[in-house]
This record gives sequence, C-alpha cells and structure tokens, in this order.
Amino acid sequence: MNNTFESGARNLLANYRKKILHYTNLKKLIMCRKCYTFYYDNSWHTDMPERLKENKQAEVEVLFTQCSGCREETEAFAQRRPRFAF
Repeated sequence: MNNTFESGARNLLANYRKKILHYTNLKKLIMCRKCYTFYYDNSWHTDMPERLKENKQAEVEVLFTQCSGCREETEAFAQRRPRFAF
C-alpha cells in the first residue's frame, strides 16, 4: 500500500510540474497568491519578468497558485497537532 501512495504522489507532482511548464509563456503568467512571486524560466522569482517590464501595455492573463515554499509551509502547518493545556 505504501508503494501505491508513493507512486500516486510522484504522479501528482509530475502532473503539477507539467501543468506549470505548460503556462510559462507570455500569454499567461503564474503568480503565487500568498507571497506574490512569479514563475518563469523554470523557477520562482521575486521580480517581474523583463519581457513584461519592457512592454507595460501588454495584457497578460495571471494564474494564481502557491509556490513550492508556501505549499511546504501550508502542509507543515496542517500536519501540526494542536496541544491543549487543561
């Protein structure tokens, strides 16, 4: 059962990467909804792409998702168990 969970997790991660790589052109821009970083050139950046800085009048569709850092932070927070003191 553990092997099926690991292979399912790998498939989920691979599909997520393919989805992000599909939207890396200038027609669509991927942005983290939590820390407002941009995804281009196969990594997350805090600065806007130079191609968009040059052409400020261009209309670009923005897709919001969570970057890998914010995703890990959210998962780590969700895994913590609250401790109640009585």
